[in-house]
Amino acid sequence: MPSIPLAELLSQRAEMQSALSRLSARLLAAARNIKDEPPTEDPRALFEEAEQLHNRLFSVIQAINHANLVARLDDGTLLADAIVKRDILSRRIALLRSVAQAASNTDECRHTMRGTLLTVPAVDIQALHTQAEELAQACRHLDNQIQRTNWKYEVSRD
Repeated sequence: MPSIPLAELLSQRAEMQSALSRLSARLLAAARNIKDEPPTEDPRALFEEAEQLHNRLFSVIQAINHANLVARLDDGTLLADAIVKRDILSRRIALLRSVAQAASNTDECRHTMRGTLLTVPAVDIQALHTQAEELAQACRHLDNQIQRTNWKYEVSRD
């Protein structure tokens, strides 16, 4: 039974998703045509192509998900858990950066019935940037470990 690196399956998944997106655009274009004119492409054939691609994509995603539940990073962390941790780190980073950005708008004034009010930062902008950078560094390190595992872990293909 041949096997391939998990990273190859991830690449195949990305390509299939792109192909489905292009196929969807073609289907939308072929969904209507000028009266008494043949369609530019046969929608039935496009639907059949999409169905086959969806079936292949299902198998690839299923294999990826199974691998994520078995493969482990060098430190023993389950790959699925590492992926979740990376996603949460990314969300924390985005939150810190967006709050720092919002607080950085120094020329912002609010106009009220009492007149014009100058707004000032209510948070330590530099501390937010520092914390975001520390988390970004940890996220990059974790992502490197995930990528290394993706290339090392072999998935059996039928």
